[in-house]
Amino acid sequence: MKVVVPYTNLHPVTKMVTEWYKPEYVHLEDDDAYRRLLKQLWEERESVVIVEHDVVPWPYAIEELFRCSCWWGAYSYQLHGGVGIHHGFGCTKFGLKLMEAVPFIWDEPGHWNSLDQRLYFCARKLGIEPHPHRPPVIHLSEKHIGEPP
Repeated sequence: MKVVVPYTNLHPVTKMVTEWYKPEYVHLEDDDAYRRLLKQLWEERESVVIVEHDVVPWPYAIEELFRCSCWWGAYSYQLHGGVGIHHGFGCTKFGLKLMEAVPFIWDEPGHWNSLDQRLYFCARKLGIEPHPHRPPVIHLSEKHIGEPP
């Protein structure tokens, strides 16, 4: 089970929760670094779960993603005052079949905040949608934590 935690500022709770999986922590040093990481993961052709630096999966959430046969599985989380986004990369599984379906998706440079949209719209043209998993994971970003919806 491969788990990768991309980060700019790794939240201590995310680190504490993911440490059990012995993840690969990858520091993202510039706005295109996330895209380069995804390109590398695609080239390795191994299913992987991404847990972003300010996301906390609930117990066994990662195992659920790995057990699921979906090509692309994702948990929703709070963003911009609501819960329900399911194509963001906060806690997501990218399977081998997805990688094979869109092999060159990460070739062009791109800002970290648009990569989920790039994958979503490209995959959707091929009839591939993210498989939503529930319940939502916790998003610790102060920017997005507010009053409950």
